[in-house]
Amino acid sequence: TGSFIDFAPSPVLTIAQGINATNQVVGGAYLLAGEACPTCPETHYGFKRSPSGVISFFSVNGLNTRARGISDSGQITGFVPNAGNFVGFVTTLASGPTYQNLTIPEANLLAVPGAVGTFPEAIDTFGRVAGAWSDGDGNQHGFIATP
Repeated sequence: TGSFIDFAPSPVLTIAQGINATNQVVGGAYLLAGEACPTCPETHYGFKRSPSGVISFFSVNGLNTRARGISDSGQITGFVPNAGNFVGFVTTLASGPTYQNLTIPEANLLAVPGAVGTFPEAIDTFGRVAGAWSDGDGNQHGFIATP
């Protein structure tokens, strides 16, 4: 329609990265203290925006969270820092709350073997994740992970 919507309250950084067939949008935003929830710290949060405009912020394991892709069924992928490296996640949000701190066991986080960083960017209806990973020399590589 030629119109644009600025929809996250970040004073510094908002990235709307993924959209699915139902017009749900995911991405990441750097929020000041108290913006994601009254007791939430200043940091990076993932977000999901519903077609009606309701935004839910979330963090994975209490870490700086970046959401990057969303499937048509609502599965979200992205990445978080973990023990000095970046690792990926796949999750869904519960409906309702405007902030959720999700717990994903370390064994369920996505890490390419030998990578110093795993960066999921997209997820399809079958749960396949595509993205990039970094090796110890700083080289970037692509990957596809299947559930």
